[in-house]
Amino acid sequence: MKLTQTQKTIIRLLFINQTMTRLALSKELGISNAGLTLAIKPLLKEKMVVDQGKIMKSEVGRKEKILTLNKNYSLFFGIDIRKHYIYYTLMNFIGEILLEDRSKDVDKIISTIKEYKSNIASIGVTARNVSDEKEISASYPVLYNELKKLNIPTFYANNVLTLADIYSLYHQDDKNFLLVKYGPGVGSAIYVDGKGLNNFSRFGNMRYSSSTLEDVISYKSILKRDEDEQEETSCIISSKDKWPLILKPLAFCLSSADALLGFNKIIISGDFLTLDEVKLSLVQELEQLSPEFDKNKLIIYEDYTSIAKKKSCLLAFLSLYN
Repeated sequence: MKLTQTQKTIIRLLFINQTMTRLALSKELGISNAGLTLAIKPLLKEKMVVDQGKIMKSEVGRKEKILTLNKNYSLFFGIDIRKHYIYYTLMNFIGEILLEDRSKDVDKIISTIKEYKSNIASIGVTARNVSDEKEISASYPVLYNELKKLNIPTFYANNVLTLADIYSLYHQDDKNFLLVKYGPGVGSAIYVDGKGLNNFSRFGNMRYSSSTLEDVISYKSILKRDEDEQEETSCIISSKDKWPLILKPLAFCLSSADALLGFNKIIISGDFLTLDEVKLSLVQELEQLSPEFDKNKLIIYEDYTSIAKKKSCLLAFLSLYN
């Protein structure tokens, strides 16, 4: 079914809010009730959207219809290429994760996709240190070629750019921000005037002392080893004596970037950075470097753990309905 831009926006709004009344939808879209009815009718007929019945609107005693997405309408498959393995997930139409696993075996991943192929609307593939399909095809040719054979719409993106796009989806008012994701390296993305820059940001390449930030604070540099990412993250979190080795250089580069570009928000993500105690320590480091730094602009990527699990699925969803 070919959708209008209004219909795609309706799907995104219902995905974000889970349920909405017709009145709330028409207000959000800035269209009349008649215009909304015209846009919604094909979605109801296609069974993409479900009418849940009526509720009583207390302030005026008026009944309104509640709308939601049909969770059984379609599925989205996500592939997140990590350093030592591939993490993959299956998501339904309302964002629930139905399956999650990890493997180094491309055949196993392709076999899993084939099992659900008839219901998969699209596939999202995210990877580190790459920005588009061309770079992913060059870096991971076996996986790329196998996916091409499936004839399912497949979308490719840098993993941190995808995180930034998802953040923007849920925070429409945040138009200018730097997103930094730490672990096992340093990833970043920049949004300006509500749009992500075409090429992913190179925040990790900022100079610190005689090296780059990436060279100084990557897991490999801090732990002097290169192992499973989850085990490394746990080790970083539990080793408080190592925190200053990460937070001092990170604060220096964040302060420098903010002074240069003047972001409205700095979003920090990753299992380590989203700890409240870590954020507090990072703010203290920033205020020592720059007393005028506005600590309110440093924001933890809330629900990061849940989003990280399904970011490649959300890439598949957003690429169809953006």
